[in-house]
Amino acid sequence: MKGNSVNEIVAVASPSTTTRHSTIRMRKREPATSEMEGTNENIAAVVKSGECFLGIRQTLRTLHRGRAKLVIIASNISTAMRIKLEQSAAIAMVEIQYYAGTNKELGIACGKSFRVSSMSITDAGDSDILGPSSADN
Repeated sequence: MKGNSVNEIVAVASPSTTTRHSTIRMRKREPATSEMEGTNENIAAVVKSGECFLGIRQTLRTLHRGRAKLVIIASNISTAMRIKLEQSAAIAMVEIQYYAGTNKELGIACGKSFRVSSMSITDAGDSDILGPSSADN
C-alpha cells in the first residue's frame, strides 16, 4: 500500500461561536502506518508461499479441525462473527491477530479482488508472521 493516497474523509464537528449550529470541517484520514505495511507484506508472503484459508466459514473449519496456527480478523467484522471466531480460537488455543484495516483492505493485502473478513494461516511459508519460533516447527 506504499504510495497510495487515502481518499476517505472524516467529518469533525466544532461548535461555532456566532450561531447555535455546529460547523463541520473536513479533513483527510491519516495514511496507514509502517506497521500495517509490514503486516501487509507478511500476509502477501503467506498467500504466495504458505497455506491460508480466506473467509469466516473456512477459518472456522480450520479451527475446528485443529489445523490453524494463526487467525487474522478485519476491523469491521460483525460482532457476532468476531465473538464466534474468538471462542473457536480460544478452544483451539490459536492466537488471533486483529488487522487494523477493513475487510476490503485485508482482501487487497491478500492479493484478492474481494473482501476478506477473516483468514486462518496453516503454513506460514517464507513469511515470519508466526514469529521467529515458527522456523523450529
